[in-house]
Amino acid sequence: TANTSKIAVTVISASKTDSYVYYSDILKETMIEQASPGHTFVLAEMEIKNIGSDRAYVGSLGFSMADSEGYRHDPEILYYGNDGLEMFKELYQHQKMRGKVLFKVPKDAQKLKIQYDFGNLFTKVQLASWELE
Repeated sequence: TANTSKIAVTVISASKTDSYVYYSDILKETMIEQASPGHTFVLAEMEIKNIGSDRAYVGSLGFSMADSEGYRHDPEILYYGNDGLEMFKELYQHQKMRGKVLFKVPKDAQKLKIQYDFGNLFTKVQLASWELE
């Protein structure tokens, strides 16, 4: 867990996978989403809690992933699971949100780190990092 005086962010789990399973409400069946050739998915479960005294605007858009070559990988917009972390949400004091964030990275990417930027457009970057094992 990493935190400021306003929010606490926890990476609960993260794992590499070539595919993930989800249920399609439209087709009424279980589907499989495959990573494109040469890539793999990293599916990470996160929790964000407002520990401050005012509202906070948070979500999956604050996360990114970095590799040993210095490349940044942003979350995939299209995660089809019904347990995804919302992209942007207002949390009041003591409220929290939990869900999964999907990243697509090159299969050979090394030393992956999940990062969360506590800053915003009006403040400097304040990164917290979690290394994947």
